[in-house]
Amino acid sequence: MFPRLSAPRLIALGFVAAILIGTPLLKLTAVDGQVSWLEAFFESTSAVTVTGLQTVTPATDFTPLGQAVLVSLVQLGGLGIMTAATVGALLVGQRLGFRHLLIVREELTSPDSPRNVLRLLGQVALITLLVEASGALILAVHFLLKGFGPAKAVGYGIFHAVMAFCNAGFDIFERGVTAYAGDPVVNLTFVYLILAGGLGFPVLVNLYYYPRVRRLTLQSKLVLIVTGVLFVVGILSVGLLEWTNPRTLGGEPLGTKLLMSIFQGTTPRTAGFATVTYSDMRDPTLAVQIALMFIGVAPVSTGGGIKVTTVALIFLIFLIFLSQVRGQEEVTVFGRRIPRSLIAKSLSVLSLSTLLLGGATLALMVSDRLDLMTALFEVTSAFGTVGLSLGPSPGLASELGPFGKLLLMFVMFAGRVGPITVILALSERSRPRRYSYPEEDIASRMSRQFVVIGLGRLGISMVRTLNSLGHEVLGIDESEERIQDLADDLPDANLVAADATDEDVLRDLNVGQFDSAAVVIGEDTEASILATANLKELGVDMVVARANGRLHARVLDRIGADRVIEPERDMGEQLARTMASPAILDYVDLGEDEALVEAEVPEKWVDRSLADLQLARKKNLAVVTLKQKGESGATIPRGDTVLRRGDVMIIAGNKKDLDGLDLLH
Repeated sequence: MFPRLSAPRLIALGFVAAILIGTPLLKLTAVDGQVSWLEAFFESTSAVTVTGLQTVTPATDFTPLGQAVLVSLVQLGGLGIMTAATVGALLVGQRLGFRHLLIVREELTSPDSPRNVLRLLGQVALITLLVEASGALILAVHFLLKGFGPAKAVGYGIFHAVMAFCNAGFDIFERGVTAYAGDPVVNLTFVYLILAGGLGFPVLVNLYYYPRVRRLTLQSKLVLIVTGVLFVVGILSVGLLEWTNPRTLGGEPLGTKLLMSIFQGTTPRTAGFATVTYSDMRDPTLAVQIALMFIGVAPVSTGGGIKVTTVALIFLIFLIFLSQVRGQEEVTVFGRRIPRSLIAKSLSVLSLSTLLLGGATLALMVSDRLDLMTALFEVTSAFGTVGLSLGPSPGLASELGPFGKLLLMFVMFAGRVGPITVILALSERSRPRRYSYPEEDIASRMSRQFVVIGLGRLGISMVRTLNSLGHEVLGIDESEERIQDLADDLPDANLVAADATDEDVLRDLNVGQFDSAAVVIGEDTEASILATANLKELGVDMVVARANGRLHARVLDRIGADRVIEPERDMGEQLARTMASPAILDYVDLGEDEALVEAEVPEKWVDRSLADLQLARKKNLAVVTLKQKGESGATIPRGDTVLRRGDVMIIAGNKKDLDGLDLLH
């Protein structure tokens, strides 16, 4: 059952399973059982989606074991369910299959092959450990110096380091985070952890290796720039708009004002901690906070929102307009061309998110009689997996009815899982449709239908040749940029950017109805094997697969490839034979031990008939065609045909017998 589910569905089900497991664990570890099942369900959802909205107070309503369950759920949800499960499996020495790695690759939105996903997982685990451990150490030492007992100081350090890095707004301070509004160590450590978690794992890995490679990816550049801009905007908005507000920053010393401005300018981008009472903030400040919560952090991070890269790509829409005005056809940034389809998908995410927020806000206003600002703030906090609230401690959710609680739980789930499943769904279903199903006459079909997977030089050559012969061709390549580049060069071909390792994608393209398929993927051995296996599973009659070596060839043969080719080896053999004898014009390997040789008639055969040479009896060879000098076409020779100087013949036979001919030496 589950192996047939697509990767996005498995990821979503993983989050659901974690929430359902966490609910009874939190219920059983509550103090004196005073947490209801609905409250436990809400807290579990909030923890797994790394939000931080609360209906109870973790510091007083959960036992230490319950607090440990809470931080474990947050860590699980922050890393990603499939990612965390895979790291755990690797730690206990479990072997992982291709499908498992492909699902993790989907969750990490990694373009790497499954082999490289394992390395990326190790990097993610290492960086997470280093960042959280450094934060926990700083906080633990600080709390020890403030007079806390060793166990409490270490517990506080670990709990809040994980919560801050995972951008979840839970705390177990006796008087809440507001008690540390003027503490620079706590404030700045939290800010460091929040920003690190919000940059996203790909960016953290890039920064970790930057001293060695001295190169930032395009995603890293966009994330760092937009994050920096939003960081400054957040700080300035709180500082300027709340500086004179006596209920927030107005009555505080200068140092505390600066710390509160920095802290509250950072936390809306999906952390959820607060050193001020949000219901005391001015409306303009709340409006900016809502915008920051809606935008969120980077892709593949521990936070939510529509993502900073989406904002960057939407900004590029304006650049598209300017480029068209100046007569430019492409939009580039940092020397890289941005596919317009990627911008279109970002707009789709923005539209879906806006519709979700609008509908949920209206529903909450009706069900719990909230005003627009309050309802919008709570819904946006849930969607951005932030955890800030305008209600009294522990949060407005504690005062909502059952429908309001369930609504916020759904929005939290959509905010955490939605950016994964929606974007993947758009990638799989809404790519620019550069293909159409081939036409077929009811009475007869003159042309045949072919699939070519992998549009490198070999694949492109095959598509072009098959098209020129009048056949229908569907070309598939994982690179959307390559598909766009080839669209003008191969106008008659049906080209689509798709992942051929995903059987569901190939099934949607109806490849099982095609006559033959060629898998000519370059160096990605895993992708070649998976694509070949998928084609045979879907019932393609003839599958030709390119191998990168003998072991790869044996694997392809065993999984059902009808023919395995090694172009480099075959071309090397052909070139060597033609170089060894200038008389040979061409050499064609027919597979197994047979071959064809095109060669000029050697001098010792001149003026002799085929019957006189007795090639069939003595050499087990046959001259299948003969092109006489000065003639335009070739003929099938007879036994009495006399060979002349300058004639060109094609000889068929066993490779060893062909090697024994004098014309080859």
